[in-house]
Amino acid sequence: MTKPDSPDFVAQETLRLIGDAPPNWVPDFDGIDHNVTIVGGGQTGATFAFALRRAGIASS
Repeated sequence: MTKPDSPDFVAQETLRLIGDAPPNWVPDFDGIDHNVTIVGGGQTGATFAFALRRAGIASS
């Protein structure tokens, strides 16, 4: 476990409290593909990329 004085402590504790990702956040629909473009690599863009990756929508 990370020590409370570690810079990563808050992030790791938050992820621990959130729990595991659900098995499928994005339901499958016939004929629909998930094409996503994230414009920007700042904090918000990185957060969306992470959320999409957890949802099973990976970059190709």
